[in-house]
Amino acid sequence: MHRLDILPAGWAGKAHALHTGVILTNGEWLLFTDADTHHAPQTLRLMVGYALRQHDDLLSMSTNLMTIVGPTMSLLMPTSEAVLALRVTPAEVKDPASPHAFAFGQYILLRREAYLATGGYAVTGMRSTSIDDLALAEQFKQHRLSVEVVNGRGLVENRQWTTWKSASQGWRKSCYGELVRSRVPLGGLPAALALIAYGLGPLFTLLYAFCSGKVRRSSTLLAGISLLAQIDAKRCIDREYDLAFRWSLAAPAGWVVFGIQVLAVAYLILTGRGTDWKGRKLPKQEIAPSYSHRNILSTSLRGNFSGRRAIKKRRSHTGIFTHSLQQKSRPRTRAPHIDTEKVDSEKAS
Repeated sequence: MHRLDILPAGWAGKAHALHTGVILTNGEWLLFTDADTHHAPQTLRLMVGYALRQHDDLLSMSTNLMTIVGPTMSLLMPTSEAVLALRVTPAEVKDPASPHAFAFGQYILLRREAYLATGGYAVTGMRSTSIDDLALAEQFKQHRLSVEVVNGRGLVENRQWTTWKSASQGWRKSCYGELVRSRVPLGGLPAALALIAYGLGPLFTLLYAFCSGKVRRSSTLLAGISLLAQIDAKRCIDREYDLAFRWSLAAPAGWVVFGIQVLAVAYLILTGRGTDWKGRKLPKQEIAPSYSHRNILSTSLRGNFSGRRAIKKRRSHTGIFTHSLQQKSRPRTRAPHIDTEKVDSEKAS
């Protein structure tokens, strides 16, 4: 263990710690992971084997949340995943012709040689970033290196944002860093308003139609279809977390809360106040040399019809598991969930 007592000026704490770790090691493969994660014993073996077979330079995975506690996570996490599914799919991340990139900070496996070739977190636009996972994936993609994201649920679990305060801080940190990197930091304001309008518009239109008796209108039909689409898209993700159907009915509230969070970030940017993380003021965010990710505004305006298709497309991506580990009872269009007990028994035999 190497202890860092002084954080150099202009560096974010995590980015500096990760970069220092790379410099002090000499292994061919490195794993960036969070302290609040729990890994199944076979995870590293499976991931390294998959990365070698696929010739990946950076391999990341989506993980299980241990628990979703209270209304905060039940509203925010499914909405967050819906927005992510709209913005980028695993196929786009894997495609070398696509500029889109993404990685989950809870688990990033990478080749040390590839990291050093890109300059890693030491280059301009990376040192101070508060979205170190996305920034690193984009850095690799810009250097024409192979990046892939797979479904690793069942292999790694993490506990994230158990209170409203921690969830709000986490969202502000990520959203703030992404808006600054996007080269359109003021885009947060129209994006926030669009998200809030998307959540409230269909619901209020239906309420007005029923209260005024003006039901037979095309606007009422469109509002009803839009509301059902919101609920259906959220339900697709709620099932992954075993959330009751009533949380799917709260889909409009999820979009409104998301919009309010983006609005708070837009205020921080406009006033130049910056944002805090774990009691520390984040350093001034540097603008990325190149930014290819879809911005939040375009995401919010695409609607949940394309959102549901994107969610399905994202789930249809094959995971890292071999055929013998797949649960045959699950549909082929769903990325399989590993059965840890089954793997242990097969290993023992």
